[in-house]
Amino acid sequence: MDSDATYVLIPLPKNRNAKLRRYFGFRSEDGAAISKGYEKTVFCKIEKCASAKMPYCGNTTNLAHHLQKYHAKENAQYLGASSPAALPKITSFCRPSKTVTLDSARGQVITATVVDFIVEDLRLMNVVTGSGFRKLMHTTAPEYPLASASYYTGQISDCYALASVKLQSLLSTATTIALTCNMWTSQAKDAFLGLTFHNVSRSWEMSSRYVDCIELAGITTYISFY
Repeated sequence: MDSDATYVLIPLPKNRNAKLRRYFGFRSEDGAAISKGYEKTVFCKIEKCASAKMPYCGNTTNLAHHLQKYHAKENAQYLGASSPAALPKITSFCRPSKTVTLDSARGQVITATVVDFIVEDLRLMNVVTGSGFRKLMHTTAPEYPLASASYYTGQISDCYALASVKLQSLLSTATTIALTCNMWTSQAKDAFLGLTFHNVSRSWEMSSRYVDCIELAGITTYISFY
């Protein structure tokens, strides 16, 4: 943040989304009014933020994207703090005659399925812009307003943030773990090292989690493991 004057960050007006806006504020010298010239600039309150200053247009889009990009932990807290949606009625899953919104019960279910398709099948994000995929969606869910690739990128970032916190919680409660490594080579002959941890819970349930895949820069391998 700027250091040319002493100031504080005051809450954003029209606080319609306090759970998100609590991470941001306007610059103020007197703690009451927004500093002159900073009416359309908002600052991130999270310590050591790499990009604390950002434009403010009156909505929370930039704020949500900021948390997704720079603050996975706080983004997970924000997402987890939201009140769980009421279970949708069976009629909400019947194909409506009008277009649904992305925030509706059915819209959220379809969005989650699109995200699962991209993640589980390791697809590129621009798959949602392909004509074949759009034809498929138009046939199976014509009422769904297929969004841009950047929208689904944000959804995947949210999923990552929640999964990361869940993984950290699992690791913090595990008394012992076993690590396995797997080296593999891409078609371009670039080497990668995968890391997986395994754990047996107190109820004798086996669980495995893929922790990371690290590129071994500068190493080219032709080794195959059998």
